[in-house]
Amino acid sequence: AGPCDQTRCTSLALKRKAKENACKMYKPKPFTQLFSLLAGAQLLLIAVNVRLAIACHEDQPCLTPRNRLGSYVTHPNYLKLTKELQELCLGVCSYNGTTQFLCCPSLDEPSDKRISQTQCERDHRKFSFIFITNGKPARENEFPFMAAIGWRSSFGSSDITYRCGGALITSRHLLTAAHCLYHSDEPPIVVRPGGFDLDDTEARDIEIDQIHMHPGYQYPGVYNDIAILLLKEEYYAGRSVNSGPACLWAKPLQAANVTAIGYGNTQFAGLSSSKLMKAELSILPNQKCAEYYEEDGIIFSQLCANDPIKRGDTCQGDSGGPIIMYRNIGKNYYNVPYIVGITSFGIGCGTGAPGVYTRVASYIDWIEKVVYY
Repeated sequence: AGPCDQTRCTSLALKRKAKENACKMYKPKPFTQLFSLLAGAQLLLIAVNVRLAIACHEDQPCLTPRNRLGSYVTHPNYLKLTKELQELCLGVCSYNGTTQFLCCPSLDEPSDKRISQTQCERDHRKFSFIFITNGKPARENEFPFMAAIGWRSSFGSSDITYRCGGALITSRHLLTAAHCLYHSDEPPIVVRPGGFDLDDTEARDIEIDQIHMHPGYQYPGVYNDIAILLLKEEYYAGRSVNSGPACLWAKPLQAANVTAIGYGNTQFAGLSSSKLMKAELSILPNQKCAEYYEEDGIIFSQLCANDPIKRGDTCQGDSGGPIIMYRNIGKNYYNVPYIVGITSFGIGCGTGAPGVYTRVASYIDWIEKVVYY
């Protein structure tokens, strides 16, 4: 098939001998459209019900019908050829009711190892953790990758106030929430890595060199709530068994038990804890979570978690802190922490409503561009 007019194009051409193909922009009629998939010599027509439920933009993360990570596209975007045709470009949303977007799987095959995963495996030694659940204090050195982000207490002051958390993903890069950067008229100036106790007078702060906020974040919005801080110095937790940065979870995640970490409030509107706290939570389906947040809506690049039994969910002061889970890697069965989400927002503490987190897997491409390229 040759080039088609952008206002009338409704087909996706899969060239028989090509190793890559493209998703074409289209502006179809509302509600029901026909997509033609040319695979080999066969032409398939698939009817798709177009629901204009949420607005989206180009490169926004999405989930294909086969649960593969992808992004919305409106122009030719080259993909690896796949035999599973129904997985290609069938998720649709709209922008301003005019241009419509296709949800196309990313270029990377699921089996491809990311550079962040390769580096993480190199960094880690074998270690294990002991858990204390539902808002109990963490053990010293239990989460060496955890850090607190500090601001000047007042203009010209040398005193530091810690207002957000974050997690080291390399010896110099800290992953946190973008909204944390708006806690003051001034940007944060230091990070306290390995901060088990913020009252520890012997702990060391490291100055922040650069701040990378996701270009899609708009304060005080709740989408694309992710940022990376570059430290002026490298930080190493030492040569103990509990050392190394946290890894990044890059796969779809539907249900799992996770651990939330932060210096948050132990009760609604209460004082923040100077000691690192943790709580065991469970991931909720986004559809269930959306019942609590109907006004803004929950999208695929977010995930939700809570503890429906003991209500040990995170509180306001946990902003930017990670939720993690543990997985084995390699033949040596390393018990490695993976960052699944970044604490974004919620409805108070222990209210039963789930907390909302930025889904890290949706932003792996952006993170790797900032950190490794």
